[in-house]
Amino acid sequence: ARSMFHNTLFVVLLIMGLYYGVLMARLQKINNEGENIYSRLHYLFYSALSGGFIGMAVITRTSELLWIVPMLIILWLFNIRKIGFIKLILFLSFFAFAFTPIFYWNQILYSSPVQGGYPEMNQSVINITQASSDLVKSSFSRHLVYHKELLLKLKNNIFYFGFHPSHSIEMFYHYFIKMFYWLFWPAVLGGILFLQRLRKWKRKHWAYLASYFAAFIILLFYYGSWGFHDNPDPNQFTIGNSYTRYWLLIYLGAFPFVSMFIIKASRALFLKYNSNLQIHPNVPNSYKSNNSTGYFRSLVNGHIRWPRRMFLVNCLRAAVIGLIFFISIQFVLFGSEEGLICSARKQKQAKNEFNKVLSLTEHDAVIITQYHDKLFFPERKVIVGLFNDKNMVAKYAKLANYLPVYYYNFTLSQDAIDYLNDSRLGEVGLRIVKVERIGEFGLYKLNLRNP
Repeated sequence: ARSMFHNTLFVVLLIMGLYYGVLMARLQKINNEGENIYSRLHYLFYSALSGGFIGMAVITRTSELLWIVPMLIILWLFNIRKIGFIKLILFLSFFAFAFTPIFYWNQILYSSPVQGGYPEMNQSVINITQASSDLVKSSFSRHLVYHKELLLKLKNNIFYFGFHPSHSIEMFYHYFIKMFYWLFWPAVLGGILFLQRLRKWKRKHWAYLASYFAAFIILLFYYGSWGFHDNPDPNQFTIGNSYTRYWLLIYLGAFPFVSMFIIKASRALFLKYNSNLQIHPNVPNSYKSNNSTGYFRSLVNGHIRWPRRMFLVNCLRAAVIGLIFFISIQFVLFGSEEGLICSARKQKQAKNEFNKVLSLTEHDAVIITQYHDKLFFPERKVIVGLFNDKNMVAKYAKLANYLPVYYYNFTLSQDAIDYLNDSRLGEVGLRIVKVERIGEFGLYKLNLRNP
């Protein structure tokens, strides 16, 4: 529905890279004849694919390196012997190869291979690099106060959104516990079952839990500390707000625990089930001996053959997964203001708005708006703004000497129009006039008082 949001592409590429990373770290399998089922070339091929796909994921959304790097380091430490030196070098080489276009275009666009489009993040990268270098240099000395200053500097630059744990927990409640309750609570119960088997854990279980926990904590406090309001109403917690796409990995990482809960709970419900049930003694012998009767589906030595236990277990699992699917699709279609059905209706309304505004404005007109810049550009020149900045209002007045200038936003009351004409706009020689109301929005023209 929002094709320019690249978070989904990033997650898909990352999953592909991790998949080939798992294959890369597998031990060689020997068949009955004592031959390797997979040759060494297979593992080198998997190493290249893993590095390439993870590299493409990173160039899709480079800022996620903050948690991808710790996650990959943890996974590598748990599989350091299986991966070895050659596969690691091949992985890093193809990762760097996939990342090369980023360095190239960053140099062209921002005059530095490691600079990007976010000025705050650029400064953070510079500060983190400098602080890390100073920390390494000072590690040979014992100046504890200096270490604290450097670590504080690192924290402030890594969390350039701010660090607000209480806000992070609140957003986690709204965007996971409350929004996706049918996934969260089964994941919690599955996690409890997973922890109960602690003594039986293998290395792969520790690797998954450690890497997921590290990514979970960083994502939770990194993005959760900031306030995102993609919805015009800041009090609405909907699927279209940025938290849901930033926390995709948190949702996906919880799925194995949901699966564990479904598997264990379905087995437990039919633990004492017996597929053989004794027929009542008064049943005629003809029914007992006649296996083709329609009254009893199957008779074996006087027992009814009910469905096997695993058949019922699998039916229950399919029913639960189907329920999760239908709850999810209902939420995606109708569950919030950004539901697909709601979005389709809004898109149709926006198309009508677009055509109406174009019919009421000149081809060289400038439209001042806060929310509709992507709707009208490039058919009309657009300024994202309001009337709260006196410097911008003065520029609107200068612009009105050369081009027709319009304002499109939520409908203004007559008192608001009179106030603007008497104060903020009147001070620079402008007057706002209502052209037409279009739904809940209004189109207004900014005229010069003395053209």
